Amino acid sequence: WEIAWLRAKDHKEKGNQHFNRKNFEEAIHDYHLALDCLKGTDTQRLPSDDLKSLLISLHLNLAASYLSMQKFDEAIGECDLVLTADPMNPKALFRRGKCLAQIGDHQEALRDLVFALQMSPKDASIAQELQAVQNRVEVTFSCMEDEQLFERFESDGIVPSFHYLDARAFSLMKREFPVVLKHHILAQPANAKWNLEYLSQNISDAGNQVYISNGNKFKYFDEANNAGKYDFEIPVTSTRVSFREFAEKLRNDPERKYYLQQSLTQEGCGPNVISDFKAFDWEWIKRMQHLLDMGSIKNNTLWVGAKGVVTPAHMDEAFNFFCQISGRKKFILWNPKYFDCMYLYPIHHPHDRQSQVDIENPDLERFPKFANAKSVEIVLEPGDVLYLPPYWFHHVVSIDESVSVNFWFIMKNDKTTKRQTF
Repeated sequence: WEIAWLRAKDHKEKGNQHFNRKNFEEAIHDYHLALDCLKGTDTQRLPSDDLKSLLISLHLNLAASYLSMQKFDEAIGECDLVLTADPMNPKALFRRGKCLAQIGDHQEALRDLVFALQMSPKDASIAQELQAVQNRVEVTFSCMEDEQLFERFESDGIVPSFHYLDARAFSLMKREFPVVLKHHILAQPANAKWNLEYLSQNISDAGNQVYISNGNKFKYFDEANNAGKYDFEIPVTSTRVSFREFAEKLRNDPERKYYLQQSLTQEGCGPNVISDFKAFDWEWIKRMQHLLDMGSIKNNTLWVGAKGVVTPAHMDEAFNFFCQISGRKKFILWNPKYFDCMYLYPIHHPHDRQSQVDIENPDLERFPKFANAKSVEIVLEPGDVLYLPPYWFHHVVSIDESVSVNFWFIMKNDKTTKRQTF
């Protein structure tokens, strides 16, 4: 085994010399000879870390050689072997990303390159390749008209989702299209621990705003907003209780549903929760606020609800980054172009901004235009962030017991006339 080990390293060195001279076929030949030496040897006597390191370096060198010869499938195969042994190997991710970009699979290329840069943040070659692929993708999106772009996603019936560093995600946000940002670190300090048990222990006993429903629907209302003097029945009740009492009722009261909606800027959240909150990626938020020309932050809300809780279809006059912390939530969205199809309550009604249509059982005799409203939907997983622009209608269902946090931004003055246009 000692002789085989030395021969393998010798072939590797010869392969490197061929590679440096750009004799790629000869390099590939020597790298394979090195692998053959190791295959025919009792490698169990070798230190496992040494063997793994040598095998990985040989497959990486083969990938580099195939890539230089534009044999992209072979290079991807070598990278796959490395990533099986070392799933976050930056060189393998980088080389596979370059190959995927060359064969036109830009989404997978971006994923690999983003992960590679996260593992090697100072590697200029990875950053340069990532920027090149992002530019290529953004040009493709920018060539599409808004209507054409939305029809592309509407036909699939799903909200587009991309890694949060993907240029396509930012391109959609700039054009005020909803998009799910995957693998986001915005609320990472909360993602690992904000469940009912942690929040019960760390949110103080000061009163938290909790809404109570005999059914499963929590329809927003403002009782004071009834200048039209409409007949109105309050759909839910509200109270202020400690988080522990809320969690107890949420899990043990079969007759009613409970939904906590608590501002994270208010007193009573507790030092640990506030510490987690302060550790959110505020630099990213500030950058988006500037790049997307949003106004100031309106509010940050903690949403905690039982499985099956529903927020009926409505729209908000604010930008929204909605972070799913634990459990899953389904969002059903409608483009603002379907404004007339959603049959909103009058503006001076307590249910202002809410749709009159029961989305789960629509009465098409009363609301015939609703049949023309095409929706898209997405299930948010823990760690996902949904960018929801103003005026997009959304109907939200908690698939599991759920914890979420959102960031609301006001619209600047030049955008407040949009509702009047609709």
